[in-house]
Amino acid sequence: MFSLLFNRTFKLNSRKRKMKKSCFIYTLAFVSTSFFCQAVHAAPPPKIAEFTTSEAKKWAPRFDYDTDGCYPSVGIGRNGQANGGLKPTGSIGGGCRDNSDLANSNTNHRSTCVNNGSIQYCAHMYALYFEKDQAIDNAWFDDVFSHRHDWEYVIVWLTNNNLTHISYSKHRGAVTAAKSDYAYDDAQQQHVRIVYHKDGASTHVFRPGGAQELAENATGAWHTPTLASWQLMQGDVATTNADLQYLFNTTSFDKANTPFNDGNFINKLNSSLPTGYPGF
Repeated sequence: MFSLLFNRTFKLNSRKRKMKKSCFIYTLAFVSTSFFCQAVHAAPPPKIAEFTTSEAKKWAPRFDYDTDGCYPSVGIGRNGQANGGLKPTGSIGGGCRDNSDLANSNTNHRSTCVNNGSIQYCAHMYALYFEKDQAIDNAWFDDVFSHRHDWEYVIVWLTNNNLTHISYSKHRGAVTAAKSDYAYDDAQQQHVRIVYHKDGASTHVFRPGGAQELAENATGAWHTPTLASWQLMQGDVATTNADLQYLFNTTSFDKANTPFNDGNFINKLNSSLPTGYPGF
């Protein structure tokens, strides 16, 4: 015989998504206790404010997001809170394509340079976080390809402050090509166009945007989420640059690896080097 011991509902603030957490504990007298808890995901943490350099702004990609996927979000917020992500079920853009995401999202930036004789080689990485990476629309189960959390990145390559190549992430690797293979969102050809899209029957990747391609996001324009550079980013009063770096270095995003943290950054660069570039 079951007796109801506890029933409490916690209601949390949300954007569009409903956030309610209901937990019930039932006890089978003298035998066992079972715990049932259903939780849906909280709103993303608040973005890190803009802390960056003129160089990072100069070369920042401008992104769009095809309708069969999420908008970018915040991986770790200025309050030190990590995004819990979304279970990759329901509609592909379900719960992760609210207009508010376009205002509350970050481009996480990190750069490094190496000198070789009279030439300075530099790499600027720009990474976006997405709350889920889902392969099957209207899925009610977890498939082997989909996963909670997604990180994608672009690398802008410079020699003596002149753009030469661009790399963009694609599944477990990256594609590197000369600057002439890309379209740009400005006459100076500094802001490459990059699109987050679904790769056929697979999950989501970046791809180059077209010169005549119209932006599909709600702003109607190519978009750069707020820049937060690795060495400069700051959180709230109690969250320092060192705190944020530590969190990005140690927070697990399950199958999605944070590309710009200490454990991945240099390896990502060296695995995508343009021809003629020295290792970093």
